[in-house]
Parts: sequence; C-alpha cells; structure tokens
Amino acid sequence: MINLNKKFNFKQKIIEYLKHLIDSIECTIEQKEFIVGKSLEILSEFILRAKNNEFIIPKNANLEKIAATIIYTAALSNKNMPIITREEIAGLTSINIKSSSDISSYYKKYFGQLYPRTEFRFPSYPGFNNIRNIISLYLFGLIKDTEIKTSKLVSSLKGNILNGINLPKLLTQKDISMLHEMLTLYQDTFIRYFSDLVELIKQIIISSMFYKKISAHLVIKYIAESLIERGINLLKKPRQFYYVVIEIYDFLYRHFSDFFPLRSYVQKNLSKKEREKEQEEYEKIVGNKIKLYLIKNIYNGKYFKEGKAKCPECMKEGLIKNTDISRLEALEFHHNTNKKENQFTVDNLYNMFTKNQANTHFLEHLISLMESEKVILVCRNHHHMLHESYFKYFNYLINWENLFSLPAELIHLLIRTSVENHRLTRNLPIKFKKEIRRRIKSYIKKRYIIECVYGEYCPTCVEFNTKKHLSAFHFNHEDKKTKNIEASNLYSLHSCSEIVKILEQERGGYICSNCHTVIHYEKFHLLDEIYENKNVVKRILEDYNSVSKNFTIIHYNSSLVGNPLKKNFKITESIERYLTAIYEITKSGHDVTVYTLAEYLKISSSSISNYFYKKKNVITQFVDIIAGRPTKYFLNNNGIETILLIYHIRDYYNSL
Repeated sequence: MINLNKKFNFKQKIIEYLKHLIDSIECTIEQKEFIVGKSLEILSEFILRAKNNEFIIPKNANLEKIAATIIYTAALSNKNMPIITREEIAGLTSINIKSSSDISSYYKKYFGQLYPRTEFRFPSYPGFNNIRNIISLYLFGLIKDTEIKTSKLVSSLKGNILNGINLPKLLTQKDISMLHEMLTLYQDTFIRYFSDLVELIKQIIISSMFYKKISAHLVIKYIAESLIERGINLLKKPRQFYYVVIEIYDFLYRHFSDFFPLRSYVQKNLSKKEREKEQEEYEKIVGNKIKLYLIKNIYNGKYFKEGKAKCPECMKEGLIKNTDISRLEALEFHHNTNKKENQFTVDNLYNMFTKNQANTHFLEHLISLMESEKVILVCRNHHHMLHESYFKYFNYLINWENLFSLPAELIHLLIRTSVENHRLTRNLPIKFKKEIRRRIKSYIKKRYIIECVYGEYCPTCVEFNTKKHLSAFHFNHEDKKTKNIEASNLYSLHSCSEIVKILEQERGGYICSNCHTVIHYEKFHLLDEIYENKNVVKRILEDYNSVSKNFTIIHYNSSLVGNPLKKNFKITESIERYLTAIYEITKSGHDVTVYTLAEYLKISSSSISNYFYKKKNVITQFVDIIAGRPTKYFLNNNGIETILLIYHIRDYYNSL
C-alpha cells in the first residue's frame, strides 16, 4: 500500500491533478470555486480515513483516477452543480476513456457512503438505455392513436412498476426490479425523466405524421431543438440529448417502419454528383407532395373533386383534359401581386419547408397564409393568360377574323389605332407605345404561324385554341440539347416565313403550355414517390404517350406560310390623319381641296401640297386625285374600307 507518511507527497500530487482537471471543466467561476473547495475537503477526509486504516490504497493506485473520482463525487453529491458524467471527467484526463468505469468503482469503494448522490441519474444504471428504449416503444403504442395527458401516463407507469403489472414483455425481471428501485429511491427524478420521455415520444409522433404527409426525411435536430426550448431534455446536455433522441427514434423505426419516415442523414458512400442528384430528386418529391397537399386542402378542398384538381377557368370553358391531378406541373398557384407571383412554386415550397421544419403545423399555417392572400389555383395556360396583359387588352384586334385578308399596311394602321385609343395605353410615352405595338405584332405573327401549320387548336390536346389562349402556346424543342434560341425572340426581328425556317432547324413545334409540361416530364421514376394513387401514375404515362404521339415538328411550306405583316411601302400615322380629314370633310358635304384640308388639319396649304407631292405613291393607294382648279381629293374604295375599319377599331377601344 502507499505510505502516506513518506517524503513522497501524496496529497500535493492529487491537488495538482485536481486543479488541472477542474480548469478544463465547462462551468461558471463560482461553480469551479465550489468544486475546488469541496474536492479539497473530500481529499482531506479521504486521507484521514486511509490513515485510520478504514481502507488500503494500493501501491499501483492511479492518482489521476483518484483525483477525477473526487471531482465526480463533489459534483454529484451537491445541488446546483453542473451535470458532469464520469465519461466527461475521464475524457479530460490522460487516462484512456475506458477508465470511466474505474471512476464509478472508485466512487462506490471510497466515497459513496459519505457523499451520496443528491439526484439520481438514470444512465448510470447498467442496461438503462435498453430499458428506456423498451418503455419508449410501450409509450408509443399507447399514444400513437390516442391523446393522453402526460401526467396520467406517468402515473399509470408508476403504478404498473410498483405492482409489477401491464409492463412491456421485453422487460426482464431484473429490468423491472431496477425500475422499482429507481422509483422508490428517486421518485421526483423518475417523474421528471419519464414525463420528458412521454413528451419526446409525442413530439416524435407529431413530427413523423407531418413529415410522412409530404414524404420528407425527418431531421432529428429540429425535434431535439424544439424540445429543449420547452425545457425537455431527459436530464441531458443538448448534445447528449440529441444522440439519445436519435437512438430512441431508430429503435422505434425498426419496430414500426411503416409509421415513421426515413431519418435524414448523409450517405458517405455516394459521390458528390450522386449526392447532388439524390438531393435534387428529394427536393422535387417533397416540393410536389407539399403542392399536392395544398391543392387538396386549400379553401376546404375547393379545387379537388373526384380525385381531380379543377382549374376554375378550364371548368368555365368546359375543358376537361387539362384539369386532372396527373398534370400536377401544369397546375399553378396564382398570386394577385406580381412581386409574389413565384412565391408558391414547387422550388419555393420546398425552400419554405426547409426553413420551417421544426413547425409541425407548417402546412396548416401555409394554407392560412395563402387563403389570406387570396391565392388561387389555375392551370398553366390560364396562368399565362392572367399575366399577358397586352394580349388581353388587344385580343379583339389580334384575333380579328379577317385580319390576314387585309393588306399589311392596313394591319399596321389598325395596330397603331388600337394603342392610341385604348384607355390604358393612349396616354403612355411614345417609347412605351412603340414597345406595345411591337408586342401586338409578335402576337399576330405567332397566331398566323400556328394557324398556318397546325390550325387553331393545340395539336396534342385539341382543346386550347389561338383565339382565346394564344399567349399559352409555347414552342417545344424535341430535344432540349438542340435548343439554340428562344422562339419568342424571333418575332420582333424576322418575318413569319423566316421564323418558320429558323424554327424548323430547331427541331420543335408549338403546343399549349399545359401539354408542354407533360412532354418534358423526365422524372417518371419519381412518380411512385409523389403519388400514392397508382391509377394517377397510370394516367400520367398514358397522357405522356398521347401528347408525344400527337406532337408535330414544324416544317416550312412556302405555299402555306406567307408574310402578312410585310409592308410594300412605308406607312406612318400621318396617313391616318389625312384619310380621316378627307372622310370627314366629304361627309360634311364639302369638296376636299388643299384649302379645306389645311383648315381641317390646322396646317399651312404648302404643307398639304408638299405632303401629297412626297407621298404620292402611298396616298394614291387610298385616294383618287382629280386635277383642276382647285385639285380635288376623293377616297377610293380601298380608302373608304380602310377608314371605316380604322373607325371601327377606334370606337371599339374608346368604348372599353
């Protein structure tokens, strides 16, 4: 044994170890000072007892272990001390971590009787983790389908343990005896611990049901954090508690895998590219599952009837092919504020979910938000139409029945007349009017090309047409890899025949936007993850085959495609002013001469003469000039037809 009276200073060596270890403990200065004082007190008592031969200290005793055990004793035998486990203290020493069991045996041998625990810590019981998991499974079975108060559950558990009845069959008699001892000796701690465990199981159930709804992987971090915020920690520090939650969850999952979602974790055996692909697919699944949930539940299921998602606008028009839930990507949430228009896309829904994973009422809160902001569901075709203001404003002209039978010059005049007389555009600056005229010309070209090549209807669904839904038609490339241009960029730069020739090289054709989403649905292997109903998956595949079969690549045919907007001569807004003047003067019963025109237009006679001289080739398309003294001007048949059509368009847009 160690001779405590020899020159070798046993006490001083222990004190050195004590100070070194206490310096490394994470706690307040006041707590450290208390541990130092208490440790020195325990050390003195320890040495005195050894000198009185109450026990023998072996010669090979490890003094660092003794110092570590004294600190452990000081912490667990006094209230208001930080929870310091023997594993943590052993980790601070130069001893191997396995020596934590030695700290436990040293405590029982030298200090346990004089310095008992002030609070029982269950994990110190051998096999307690297994007992905890079994009781977690038992609690899960009791509360997964029923709401039971925590206090009632814990009280019932106490009674069962004391009476040895209605306990899980997986518990051994030794386990039950251990629980009985815990309850008898440390009732307050027992109640606190198992109350926390009940709340933990309840949170796991609620979170699992939430994540399961949208096929998301459950993240333990958020469960642990939300519980800690409520003061629930199983008497553990945050990091330790986190790993306990993982252990309990994995244990429950092994027994009830159908109830629980997969837990989120990084698969280290995957390459970076494989992980990115897996993450992309996961985001798509979760985003679409959230979208499905919203469609089915927003406004108390207003949009979801008989297993179909109903676009209200399609229903008004009697369109049926484009309102099925199988065309999920073609169904969109429309916000009445342009700044928030993309707020509820699949990508943004997933991003919103990731920021609210701790909120198990996320879906309900999201529905409340959308309803308060009056978000509506529409198909993608009608969504495009809601945002294409100029198509809506000038649809009357764009879809004029005999528009393409008119001379290009007259079409340009009518475009100008429309913009100058619409109440929403007449007072805009010139540069804005010019851009609006360009947009109208693009729509007219688009309508002409589609009708020449395909007719008035979408070739794949044969429901949406150019008259009502022109803005919903898109150019679809047969292979995305061959895409070199955006078809919409061609309209302002090229004639119709040139556009068709260019698009022919792009290997694609026009279809409505709803069908466009179908033909590019490449994630067919994800369908079983997104949809629970296998009939819906079947409809998606049938829809894809039908759309693909009816899709037609555009081809240029010189006998079909002309250039309805290609002018033979330059025409300006002045021509409209002169035609109007001649028409109004004639209607009033007066001869149209240079002088009557000058008076009507309030410009000089010389300006009138100069205009007719310079624009003779243009003006004579519409006006007959009779030379004489004075020269007289008459609208010819083309001029009369032109001015009457201009008046009609002017009066129509003025009446809106």
